[in-house]
Amino acid sequence: MRRYVLNTTASEAFYTRLQGIEVALRNALHTEATKLHGEEWYLPSVAVLQHPATEMVQSAHQSLVNDGKAPNPGRMLAELNFGFWVTILGPKYETSLWRPYLRRAFPNRPKGTERKDIQKTLNAIRRLRNRIAHHEPILERNLKSDYLAVIKVLGWICPDTATWVNHHSQTAGVIRKLNGQAAPISAALASAKPLDA
Repeated sequence: MRRYVLNTTASEAFYTRLQGIEVALRNALHTEATKLHGEEWYLPSVAVLQHPATEMVQSAHQSLVNDGKAPNPGRMLAELNFGFWVTILGPKYETSLWRPYLRRAFPNRPKGTERKDIQKTLNAIRRLRNRIAHHEPILERNLKSDYLAVIKVLGWICPDTATWVNHHSQTAGVIRKLNGQAAPISAALASAKPLDA
């Protein structure tokens, strides 16, 4: 039971960070895509997306319709899940989306940071997010690495947002507290899998 409580505490501590990265990422990518294809760049008629992103768009559209809401760009933006945004940073979009404009969503990334590096980090964050959303254990992960990865990518998108999220998040304190717990928890954290595991 104690381990469950610690896992819940760690999961709660990541909420602000995960919310920050998801909102910042989708807004930045949408802004860049809109510049070239308009606000509804994700629609099949624009023909920018491929499987599975097209199915994700259809699912988000249908969900809004089922809820009696108009699938306007603002609602679609919020309805598309984190996996969608990570997907459109995949290799099949290197020449159609990344090079022409999506790369501009990360204006502060270090020189030499490529699309694949960003997608790999975001995919690891997505897996953490999904574990938390599905109430799965996260104590075996390298939480410090996860913590730093979110702030790093946020900083590539918008340093002000990264600073705000870092200030309002309790993740660092919770990780320090977890590291001070009984030996089994500390050992688990110390030998945790790296971020991309």
